Amino acid sequence: MPTVQRITTPFTRLLSLRTPLVGGAMNTVSGPALATAVSLSGGFGFWAVDVRSSLPEFKTDLLRAREQLSTPPNEPVHLGLGALAWMLEPEHSPVRDMLEHGLREAPGVRAVWLSFGEDLGKWVRWVRGLDGERGDGRKTLLFIQVGTLEQALEAQQIGADVVVLQGSEAGGHSWEAATSTSALIAQALAHLPTPHPHILAAGGVGSGAQAAAYLTLGAEGVVVGTLLAATKESLFPQASKEALLHAGPGSTRRTTLWDRVQGRPWPKGVTGRALENALVEDEREGASVKEMRERVKRSGGERTIVFAGEGVGGVKAVLPAKVVIERLHSETVDALKTAHSLLQEPGSPGLSSRL
Repeated sequence: MPTVQRITTPFTRLLSLRTPLVGGAMNTVSGPALATAVSLSGGFGFWAVDVRSSLPEFKTDLLRAREQLSTPPNEPVHLGLGALAWMLEPEHSPVRDMLEHGLREAPGVRAVWLSFGEDLGKWVRWVRGLDGERGDGRKTLLFIQVGTLEQALEAQQIGADVVVLQGSEAGGHSWEAATSTSALIAQALAHLPTPHPHILAAGGVGSGAQAAAYLTLGAEGVVVGTLLAATKESLFPQASKEALLHAGPGSTRRTTLWDRVQGRPWPKGVTGRALENALVEDEREGASVKEMRERVKRSGGERTIVFAGEGVGGVKAVLPAKVVIERLHSETVDALKTAHSLLQEPGSPGLSSRL
C-alpha cells in the first residue's frame, strides 16, 4: 500500500493489518488469488472453500498462497478460509475435507469464517478440536457471520473471536430477519456483554465514506464484498463482472427467487440479493419455477443471477484487487478526516456562543 495514513483499531492490531478492510468469504467469488491479493494489500483476505475445487487443487493453491504471502514455514498462512456451515454437514463433504486440511496441516491458517448453519457451535468445537490435534498451541481465529442481535449474542456465547455483522444491504445471501448494518452495529454494541468479540461490519459498502461511517459507529473493521467481486482476481465470470460494472444504484433485489430457481438447499430464513433481471418479471407473470429454469437454459444473460449488494454503484471498472483496496482505504482516511474537521474546541473562532 502506498504511503497513506494507517487506520488503527483493536482488530487491525489483532492481525497486524495496515487497513481495517477485509475481503469477504464469498462463495464462488473469493478464491485463493483474491484472498491473497487483499492480504498483500494490507487488509485481510478470505478464501471461500466450495465444491468447485478438489482436495489436490486446494493443497496446491494453499502452498502457492503461502509462497506469495512470504509466510515463514513456522507461521500460519496470512489469510482466512471461509465455509458455509450447511456445506460441512453431508457425510462426504469435500468442503469439510479441504477445510480440515487447511487447519490440520501445521501451522494452518490465521482464521476461519463460518456462516449459515443450524448449529454453528458444532463447527466451532470441530475447529477447536483440529487446533488441538495440530499440536502447536495456536488458536485459529474464528469469525462468525450473523444477521441479528440474537445471533450475535449466540456467536459470543459459542466462542467467536470476531463477529461479522451482516446487514440487509449485503449482496449474496443474508438472513431475512436482518436489519440495516448500521442498526445492527448499534444493537450489538449496546447489548453484547463486555469484553465482547471484535466487531466487523458487512453490507452495502460501495465507497470509503460508507466504510468510515461503519467505523465511526463502532465497528473495528469493514468487510468488502461486491467491489471485490468485480476485480480481476474474482472467480466471477467476466460477463458477471461486466454486469456489476453497468449496474447502478437501486438495481438489486432481495428475494428467495434466486435460490428457488437455482435449487440450492440454503437454511430456512435465508434470502439473497442479486441484480434484478428478467426472472423477476417471469415470476410476476406467474411462471413456475420449472418454467423459469427452462428459460434460464434457453435465454442469454438477461436471466443470469449475479449476486450483488447495494454498494454495486461503486463499481467503476474491473480492476486488480490491490487497486480497489488501496483506493477504498484512501477514501476512508479522507472521510474520517472530514468527519474530524467538523469538531471545534470550545472558544474557537466561529463557534456559536449559544452552545
